[in-house]
Amino acid sequence: MEISRRNNEFCWILNVIDSFTKFLWSYKLKSKAAIEIKKSLENSFVNF
Repeated sequence: MEISRRNNEFCWILNVIDSFTKFLWSYKLKSKAAIEIKKSLENSFVNF
């Protein structure tokens, strides 16, 4: 999902949904680069 450029250069949102509990995490991203997505996904897995 692309968002406005007026948000400190964050222009993408990564949504992660737990299929069992239907819980949603949203992470703001500056780009769609693989390394940035990897860091956000690792951050969501650390919560467990």
